[in-house]
Amino acid sequence: MQFGAPHGLISQQHAGALKILAQRGKTFPIGARVPMLGALAVWLKEPIHFEVHNQFVPSLWTIQGNTEPALHCYHLPIACQQRAVGLLGLMTSNPLNANSLQVLHSICGLLGFALRGQTQTATAIDDSYLQKLTPREREVFALLPSGASNALLAEKLGISPGTVKIHIERILSKLDLNDRTQAAVKAVEAGFKSDGL
Repeated sequence: MQFGAPHGLISQQHAGALKILAQRGKTFPIGARVPMLGALAVWLKEPIHFEVHNQFVPSLWTIQGNTEPALHCYHLPIACQQRAVGLLGLMTSNPLNANSLQVLHSICGLLGFALRGQTQTATAIDDSYLQKLTPREREVFALLPSGASNALLAEKLGISPGTVKIHIERILSKLDLNDRTQAAVKAVEAGFKSDGL
């Protein structure tokens, strides 16, 4: 509202997905989880680069077609010490000026510390080992509790079964695990569910 955006959201990153914490307008409801795939995975790749991404990302918005003239879409990473903790998204018909973007960057910094502190207080799970994995490896890791085959995982992620196999081998190596069953158990311990969310 402060920036004249009729649509917006604040989301928190957890277990390979963005959970919507606050929203306004035509976005997913509070509590919804959006998998961090495609552009989202790239934008929140660590270490975080603090920059505004202005591409339209359908997975974050439920707006059908161009119902409003010339909507400008802004996505800013929410991070704490260059570690992704969430994403701020705004859609507005008026482009934001440099001062507004600077204020939003400051807000994202404050939100980063708040969300990181909330996560540390809320759970005693040590998920620092996830930092060893690339964003795509985290996506595969998050889906392992489903028990799906490489072919099904590949279909869900839009990659080849051979690429899934390579990602799983790298996950096992990086996390010092013996097989994908151990990896699935580790994923459940980290908070991933059988649906990968």
